[in-house]
Amino acid sequence: MPESELDSLGYNDWRQVGGYFDGDGCVIVKIRQFVLILYLQWTDRCREHLEQIDRLLHSIQGISTRIYRDAVHDAYHLMVTRQDSVLRIAKEMLPFTFKKRVELQVVVDYYCDKITGNEGTALLNEQIERGFRSANKISASLPLTHNKAVARARRRSNLSDFQVEEICRKYGNGCPVSELASAYGKSAASIRKIVTNPT
Repeated sequence: MPESELDSLGYNDWRQVGGYFDGDGCVIVKIRQFVLILYLQWTDRCREHLEQIDRLLHSIQGISTRIYRDAVHDAYHLMVTRQDSVLRIAKEMLPFTFKKRVELQVVVDYYCDKITGNEGTALLNEQIERGFRSANKISASLPLTHNKAVARARRRSNLSDFQVEEICRKYGNGCPVSELASAYGKSAASIRKIVTNPT
């Protein structure tokens, strides 16, 4: 099929994106000190399929996405990692999901400070037990709402969420802990805690 015909078949509303997320999407959970970090991810072996969603998301001002290849599983992932983008997309897709509705509601409620991290992880663990979520159960003590947890973590580390993500990315690309410690004015032990995602 010519590329122009593929483009005309693209995703153009939230019902389509929400339906695809319900089948082949998930909420990725990362645990930082005191804080749940929630990402949105769609997975497919066909990069062009993900690019259709990516085009719709990029047509919305301020939405940030990334497509990358997972060579281990021979698939592609479309990731949304910025908190404001994750929250906006979760709110838009929520009415058009069934299986992933609780996961998306956790995203919205946690990022809007309606639930604590513990309440959010309990709901996600229930989805695992029901067979609606494929992941390991989350075991962490996260008794604060998002904004309170972020404030506590920042008081402790004096690093922004962006800096923490940047440190993890640089470390993953082979940057030595000593170099990161020097660049961010932290001890090597503090950097090791950041890159090992302590609970």
